[in-house]
Amino acid sequence: MKNINKKLRYKFATNLILLEKAKKKFILSIKNYIYAIKQTILKNFKKTKINLTLKISNFNISLISIISLLFFYLFYLSIPALYDKSWIQNTIENKLINEFNINFSISSEITYEILPSPHFTIRNAKILNDDPENLKTIAEIKALKIFISQKNFFDKEQLKITSVLVDKANFSIQQSDFSYYQNLIAKEFSRNKVKIKNSIIFFKDLNEETILITQISKFFLFYDDLKLLNKIHLEGKIFKIPFLFTLDKDLEKQEKLISLNSQKLELYLKNLSGKKNEIIKGINEISVLNSKLISEYIYNKNQFLFKSKKSQIRNNKINYNGEIILKPFNLILNVDLDNIKLIKLFKNDSILFEILKLDQLYHNNLNTNIVLNSSNISDNKILNNLKINFNIQNGRINFDKSYIKSNKIGSLFLSNSNLILRDGNLMINTDINIKIDNSKNFFSFFQTPKNSRKPIKNIFFNLDFNLSNSKYQLNNFKIDNEKIAKETSDLINNFSLNKVKQTMNLIKFKNLVNEVFLAYDG
Repeated sequence: MKNINKKLRYKFATNLILLEKAKKKFILSIKNYIYAIKQTILKNFKKTKINLTLKISNFNISLISIISLLFFYLFYLSIPALYDKSWIQNTIENKLINEFNINFSISSEITYEILPSPHFTIRNAKILNDDPENLKTIAEIKALKIFISQKNFFDKEQLKITSVLVDKANFSIQQSDFSYYQNLIAKEFSRNKVKIKNSIIFFKDLNEETILITQISKFFLFYDDLKLLNKIHLEGKIFKIPFLFTLDKDLEKQEKLISLNSQKLELYLKNLSGKKNEIIKGINEISVLNSKLISEYIYNKNQFLFKSKKSQIRNNKINYNGEIILKPFNLILNVDLDNIKLIKLFKNDSILFEILKLDQLYHNNLNTNIVLNSSNISDNKILNNLKINFNIQNGRINFDKSYIKSNKIGSLFLSNSNLILRDGNLMINTDINIKIDNSKNFFSFFQTPKNSRKPIKNIFFNLDFNLSNSKYQLNNFKIDNEKIAKETSDLINNFSLNKVKQTMNLIKFKNLVNEVFLAYDG
């Protein structure tokens, strides 16, 4: 250890001697330069035999001074090039982790450049996580530029970093890395900026498979002395769609403001949250096209509670509230819409059907109860109220206790339902119970001939329905809790799409109903 210290002191002393010699040599060269200029001017005057008293003009003196100062300044800026590379490597690594709380691993490929301002360029650097027992590479950097203060290059121990530029880096992020970034944000940033450009973020799953790629065109983080905030600014692209992400964090008040903006998608997201005694309260705003969802929420340990506040979907008011339990995952959501359109809701290419086709919904550990209510079905004159109960229990999906009501006719209820995703096709099997409050209006809607109208209060049947191609099968048909005659049952079976290979529509369905009533023996 003593030998090492002796070596370091010897190196330091040697460098100082070299710097002093270079300084004296440079001053001597400047003096010789000025003397040479004087001799040249005197010689020219003698040749022309001009009988004048030689004097160097003020302009020439100023010019010589400026040139001299320029050469001296360039020499001064070049001094860091004389620093020992191993010293630079160790010093910069220590300063980066102490001042910026970022664990950079720096290679020995170090060069020094004056322009655009004095800086060291390090090739093939890395960023490591903060877990000493399980060190992991967060980012691989092609060029890391460390910009330094110009105040005192003669004393290298006074070296100060003014900013850091990460150029052409590949970031690899997994779910397990989130704690690292949370810890980073929780600490006060440096007053000096860390900038990132021309880089890529690879979001990966547990199997190291890339699931999302984000391009970074402009990124910086620093501590704002005026606003007393940690600030992050990110401009980039996801799926070639530009976006802007910002984060402001008040460490004293424990408040955090996050915003995400994409003009191309007409998407804006803002989240303001505060933490007190391990309880997080906040307000979240999502704006997409003509829709705006504003939610107030509370997060406490494993529970997440939320409710809407002045929200709307395309000028349609929406109210919602719910609860999320994270482990094991359980979602309870209640949604009330001012009005709803059944055609848009149940179209084969609707958002609802696309969501129902997600494999993740059928996971064994997933439990969800979503209730959708609306007291106004705007695209139907007969139907009035709608309630959809969407239940997931350990990967099994049902719509039990869902119903549609008509104030003029009655109600339709679902029970013993089961939704299945098979080879990309959505299929539902459910019992349907139709309670008829006004048989006159019921028969009038189906345009049933008067001689076929018989008093009925209840219709029951089982439905096999392929939601992807609209093919269906009716089973176990009952009227007023009594099985229909074989002739009527055969009539229904013959109409079944599995046999006639036709698509269902309202006219065909009305014809089927009237034929059933005609054959029904009461």
